Amino acid sequence: MMLTRRDLARAFAAGATGLMAAPRAQAAAIVPSVRTVCATCAFWKGPRLPSMDKRSVIVANGAKGRCLNPQSPFAGLETVPEQGFPQGWRRAPGLM
Repeated sequence: MMLTRRDLARAFAAGATGLMAAPRAQAAAIVPSVRTVCATCAFWKGPRLPSMDKRSVIVANGAKGRCLNPQSPFAGLETVPEQGFPQGWRRAPGLM
């Protein structure tokens, strides 16, 4: 069972940092917006929630998303948030 946006928002609002305990014994990671990984890339289509200050994203543990960057070696494949293609990375909209 995946975390909902509401679950992630509640966990973030509780003031958790790094890895945090979330409802249903799952965890979420907070990834800084300056890291050139899939979770912060505009081409990654996976479940994520921008933090309130827009300087990081919250991603559920075990989340996967599809890479839509045609220049990436991961193009069309499902990737985990920690993967990345720094040469083709573009900051996701809504992040600082």
